[in-house]
Amino acid sequence: SMLYYAVGWTYKILHAINNAITLRFAFVYVPVFLAMLSVIPAFFLARRLGGNFGGFFAALLVALHPNYLSRTLGGATDTDVYNVFFPLFIFWFFVESFEAKQRLPKLTYMALAAFGVGLYSFAWGGWWYIFDFILFTVIAYFAYHLLLAWRKGHVPLSIFHDTNIREFGIAVIGFLIVSAVTVSLFTSWNDFTEAPLSPLKIFTLKQASQESLWPNVYTTVAELNEAGIDTIVGSLGGRTLLLLSLLGLVIAVGRRGNSNRNLLLGSLVYYLLLFSLQSKITNALLFTALLGLPVIAGIALALFQRAEIDVLLALVFAMWYIGMIYSSTKGVRFTMLIVPPFAIGLGIFAGYTTTHLGNWLHQQLKISTLLTKGILILLLSALLIAPVRAGWNASEQGVPLINDAWWHVLEKIKAETPPHAIITSWWDYGHWFKAVADRPVTFDGANQNNPQAHWVGKFFLTWNEQEALGILRMLDCGGMEGANYLNNYLKDTYQTVLLMNKIILLPTSRAREVLSQALPPEAVDRALQYTHCMPPPAVVITSEDMVGKSGVWAHFGAWDFSKAKAWITARGKTEREAVPALMDALAISEEQARALYTEIANLPDEGAANRWIAPWPGISSGAQDCQSVDNRTVACPVSVQGKTVPLQIDLQTYNADIVGTDVRYHPDSLAYKNGDFHIRLYTNNTIGISLLLFQNGDRYSSVFVDPQHGGSMFTRLFYFDGAGTKYFRKMAQERDVTGLDIIAWQVDWDTYLQDLGETMPLPESPYKANYPSWI
Repeated sequence: SMLYYAVGWTYKILHAINNAITLRFAFVYVPVFLAMLSVIPAFFLARRLGGNFGGFFAALLVALHPNYLSRTLGGATDTDVYNVFFPLFIFWFFVESFEAKQRLPKLTYMALAAFGVGLYSFAWGGWWYIFDFILFTVIAYFAYHLLLAWRKGHVPLSIFHDTNIREFGIAVIGFLIVSAVTVSLFTSWNDFTEAPLSPLKIFTLKQASQESLWPNVYTTVAELNEAGIDTIVGSLGGRTLLLLSLLGLVIAVGRRGNSNRNLLLGSLVYYLLLFSLQSKITNALLFTALLGLPVIAGIALALFQRAEIDVLLALVFAMWYIGMIYSSTKGVRFTMLIVPPFAIGLGIFAGYTTTHLGNWLHQQLKISTLLTKGILILLLSALLIAPVRAGWNASEQGVPLINDAWWHVLEKIKAETPPHAIITSWWDYGHWFKAVADRPVTFDGANQNNPQAHWVGKFFLTWNEQEALGILRMLDCGGMEGANYLNNYLKDTYQTVLLMNKIILLPTSRAREVLSQALPPEAVDRALQYTHCMPPPAVVITSEDMVGKSGVWAHFGAWDFSKAKAWITARGKTEREAVPALMDALAISEEQARALYTEIANLPDEGAANRWIAPWPGISSGAQDCQSVDNRTVACPVSVQGKTVPLQIDLQTYNADIVGTDVRYHPDSLAYKNGDFHIRLYTNNTIGISLLLFQNGDRYSSVFVDPQHGGSMFTRLFYFDGAGTKYFRKMAQERDVTGLDIIAWQVDWDTYLQDLGETMPLPESPYKANYPSWI
């Protein structure tokens, strides 16, 4: 990853200047340094069309816009900063190449742009959008000139008789060659060749299930939630700023002639009308396309020789700007990518207005040009107050993501476990675990969209502790490699998961027998290394943040692979095509296949399919106090169909009923601790929720949960202090500054393996070969 090289070289440079600089200091400030450097290309891009004031305006906005600033504060070290830094430099070099008059600087700038593309490919997986924008811009530019030549009655290829076009074509060839070489060196040749079609990935980003049948974690990443146009406009600073920025885009298009003032005035009227109708245009693709209509109109006017415009700038800025606005509708994280073209457009507008309106006022009012421009600069600078204040607030209100409680827990894990112990929790804080505890993790933010999401979710959701330990053992022995290895032979994820669910419950000897029925003899031993090795020490973390995320991890844990396979098999097919395919894929009858197809056909979109494949079992946040009814009864509030009703619990028999109606209704289950952990299950007249009951002295409180959480491993470990479990030993517990609990559990593998009936020696994981002597 480029991140490590950026941190390493920053450290080397700073440490050479001041030997007190630490590696951690460099890591904290890398995004700050790169964000500072981003203002340089922003200044020069806007300065080309908006003068020095326009460049200053754009640079300041890039530096302090909250969408960018909040993601590049000291300590927020991630790939976010690259997504502004690289596009700005790449487009700056590309535009400078086009503007250069001599071949050498033209080729030099284009080579720098191409080298930037290669570095960007190393920095972030979505690098291809910048390359595609430039590629499509170049194609459209040459297509425009071919069409213009044809309209004039010339041979289309005669355009290359024009020295400027010919020299630009040579530079473009150089750009493609250098891009191909650098992308291939930094990533791979396939990444380069796949770049033109990579934009199609944005339409599959939120698909319910991947083709492999594993759940798609990206459907639940908050930063990838779709954003409405109002959200995007608001994040940029409102309609006024967006309107003025878009007018800057139009100014860039028509910079070559005063006759294009009509295009600017027409665009102003058009955008005012479009924004007034914004609430009625619900299709994001249509709205973003309408934003680009003035650019298309300008190109059309130029094509019919009714205007003189800068076609290349029109295309590159429009594609960059409008493309980023549409991308942002697919994920709120992408709103940051609009900041550069937005800032440059606003800078161009500010610079153009200062120059032209200042000159007009000088002529009309007969006062100093310096005075008129100074007044305009002050007035236009007022536009920066709101976004700069928002950026200031974002920096001032920013707090560290990690706190002392997390630090103490992770330091204790580091001190009390061997270096090859593995930490398992939900993926969000995996990077913390690695950095502070210095221990490997099951998965983290760099690989969350993998099978571990299902297995970890199932580990916390299952009521069966033996199953939970079998899952954890499999994960710690081979991660996702166990399922991958089996699937290499079975060629069917559905059958692979069925087999995995069977063998993780078994000791090695019996698992060997089951695997022998599905795999060749030479593959069985290898598979057992991934699933039934002598497990390394394991730590499980249950933290209160997981309560709010419970619907997410439980959704993946409850993932129904038969439904996922049915969805992938039947999606987009007619009933005649789908029914036999479903019968074959799931080994079901024709009647079952038709019923299944009817369910699938009634699913309107990927979101509905996601909900159909697996529910979203959640946990309510925060315990609620129960009220004493008499000496042996308490009443706990529960929410049923949007109404809060009292659920009475007999503290001697632990009967739980909603009273006051002709029929007594019950929770699906009641979990409580009375010496030991108990779960009471109800089957008739249930209300679709379960209750967790806690006693603190003479007081009682409760938490209501989805029935699947009633006796889950998370419920027992987090809410009942490990009661009802046999193989978990609490090693640390802290409460952070916000009042949230963090608990770390050490797994007792010795007792588990003994109860499972394992015989020694056990297979050794291919990833954990260097065990210490005590194992």
